Amino acid sequence: MSPPEDPRPDPVSKDVEAAASLADPTRLPASTRAAAVKGLLLRLLRVYTSGQVSFNHAAVRVLAALDARVQALQRLQADTVALQQGAAAQIADLAAQTARLAARIADLETHLQRLAREGGDLVQRVDGISPATAEQVFAPGAHAEFEKQFRGSREEILERQRIYVPILEKAARQTGGGARFLDLGCGRGELLELAKEAGFAMAGVESDEALVESGRARGLDVRPGDLFDALWAEPEKSLAGVTVIQVVEHLPWAAVRTLVDLAYQRIRPGGCLIVETINPASAYAMRAFYLDPTHRQPVPSEMTHFLFSQAGFRDVEVRELNPVDDPSLLAAIERSPELRSFADLIFGFRDYAAIGWKR
Repeated sequence: MSPPEDPRPDPVSKDVEAAASLADPTRLPASTRAAAVKGLLLRLLRVYTSGQVSFNHAAVRVLAALDARVQALQRLQADTVALQQGAAAQIADLAAQTARLAARIADLETHLQRLAREGGDLVQRVDGISPATAEQVFAPGAHAEFEKQFRGSREEILERQRIYVPILEKAARQTGGGARFLDLGCGRGELLELAKEAGFAMAGVESDEALVESGRARGLDVRPGDLFDALWAEPEKSLAGVTVIQVVEHLPWAAVRTLVDLAYQRIRPGGCLIVETINPASAYAMRAFYLDPTHRQPVPSEMTHFLFSQAGFRDVEVRELNPVDDPSLLAAIERSPELRSFADLIFGFRDYAAIGWKR
């Protein structure tokens, strides 16, 4: 915005103009009386007045420069006033926008508080219908009997879990001396027995007190408590391996991911994580899944592989375990070509194990 012109006369400029017209005393208007005589006298005195003329001209130039400087300062002052006025208008506009934004934030905070209250109510309702825990379903010591009847005897599980011994041996070699393993949710302690036979240092963590006492009675290192607390208590890169056998199907998804990530932090380079669970790709296996009321959701092998890779494990391998061994069912499959076509889908392996290595 251009500043308004100042209607008042500039006295400095007029003084400069007057000084410029009188700067040379040897120049006289032609109408001046006795101009000829005075001119003759001034020419005679030029030797004395020439210095004065130079001084006068220099003084006029200085006055002109000062006048230009004053006019520039006046323009700058006018521009500054215009900028201040514009800035004041912008500040007022920003203040209005800030007030509107503050009101909007206050509305959002009120809305979020209402959502938080509703969310809390929803969580309570969901907790009321979430899968039951073993403590809610089974009487003390009854979970072990449930495992024996529907999963298999201790001797059967020992044979099934022997496949993990060579994997643990490899992890022990690759991580060096003092290798320690942690079996989370060790149950009756079958894998602890196999590790003890092979000479590995393996501790188990179990929340069922009856199973803890049973394992200790057989000379196994079984610790009561929560599996996450046990992992947190271990220093980083302190374990040669972590095993989680038939546990993740009891956990919510966020806990499964946390378990894999936390295990990766606690395992040394060269060590491994083993997770075994029911195979959701087998319709026959899912019958056993829903038999246990403490199961939360099936965990597909593809998702387990993804979580392992995201955590940082390499050379992740998925092994299908425990094929259907019901003699009458197998005989029916052999007799029926239609059943043989769908056997892999319907009667596939009952379990799988995901194995990942830390490099």
